[in-house]
Amino acid sequence: MDTVWCSDTPKNKAYAVEVTQDLAKLAPLPKSATHIKTEIKGSAFERTVVVTFEASKIDIEKWLMASQGTIAVLT
Repeated sequence: MDTVWCSDTPKNKAYAVEVTQDLAKLAPLPKSATHIKTEIKGSAFERTVVVTFEASKIDIEKWLMASQGTIAVLT
């Protein structure tokens, strides 16, 4: 799958994070999140949105527990 869109502009990054949170039922990123990177891959028929970031282990664990999309897997 080729990368079809990758942008570090604040508007595009915010859009990718918003889409990811909505579709995957994720809580907002931890306030301590840094090095946030976004990518959208796919074709006209499918899309994969990838958001990566760094945060402390404790903040990531809290974020995962606060996210509806991951809570069932963690408990």
